Amino acid sequence: MEVCDNADNDCDGMVDENLTQSCYTGPTGTSGVGACTPGTSTCSAGTWGACVGQVLPATEVCDNVDNDCDGMVDEGLTRSCYTGPTGTSGVGICRPGTQSCVSAAWGRCAGEVTPATERCNATDDDCDGAVDEDFLGGVA
Repeated sequence: MEVCDNADNDCDGMVDENLTQSCYTGPTGTSGVGACTPGTSTCSAGTWGACVGQVLPATEVCDNVDNDCDGMVDEGLTRSCYTGPTGTSGVGICRPGTQSCVSAAWGRCAGEVTPATERCNATDDDCDGAVDEDFLGGVA
């Protein structure tokens, strides 16, 4: 039987021929979990080569795959969102909200505040950088 040791163990005139083994360099307990899979290492001149083709834990993304190989899919994924006109987020009352990932899709934008009709209330309701500009005597 051939062994990866740079010797002709099976007396066929070849050294370490066709020797491969499964390999995995990721954290213990993650191989075969979620997207994580082992690769293959090939013996050459008595030394096992790099682990080719393995899939290691990665940052979780919203794709219904367990990318970080912890047994959970798309867990805890949130992102900032804003559906108002460009340039209005953070102006006046306008603020971004938060979306959560559910089944590979980003949910609704919860908690955002988008432009509203300007009111006479000393507030920039329409998020244009001016307060009460639609009213006589408004502050610009």
